Amino acid sequence: MSELKRVCQEGSFLGGIPDTIIPGYETINGSLGHGLGVACGVLLSLKRKKRNEKVFVLLGDGELYEGSVWEAVMFAGEHKLGNLILIIDNNKVSMLDYCKNILDLNPLGDKFKMFKWAVKTVDGHNIGQLYNSLKRIKEDKNDKPKLLIANTVKGKGVPSLENDPLSHIKNIKPEEIDKVIEGLK
Repeated sequence: MSELKRVCQEGSFLGGIPDTIIPGYETINGSLGHGLGVACGVLLSLKRKKRNEKVFVLLGDGELYEGSVWEAVMFAGEHKLGNLILIIDNNKVSMLDYCKNILDLNPLGDKFKMFKWAVKTVDGHNIGQLYNSLKRIKEDKNDKPKLLIANTVKGKGVPSLENDPLSHIKNIKPEEIDKVIEGLK
């Protein structure tokens, strides 16, 4: 807990982006779009070694504007990387604007199906749905990469952040945090 107070400060291993010095992180994926490609490389290697580990990747819907993401989507489907589980936080808002105003990717699931992916959509705020869907996806033995689209509301529960494109980079004032916490009681 004490390390959380030092995020982005000199000497802390918790920086602005995940780093390999953080326990559990094996790659640095600060640049948008790189995580899925790295996962595909890891899975292709595991597949060739006849290993069965699963690899999970979490992307925001705004990250789908990166070309390298779609290269990885096509690669995963073509190479039947069935142990790849991609979760997209589909909050429909990127840092720049509402996604539909930038480049409307709907129907999102259909695009992945065209590239040979198995697709499931859930309410990303419903923990039961998320858990049960991930459990079923994890147990699925088919050779298609798996996508879980988690429909969410950006900043849900914090009125000053909800659905605001700039909430991605806003700092919340201490009094706002107190109001949110009070509202949870």
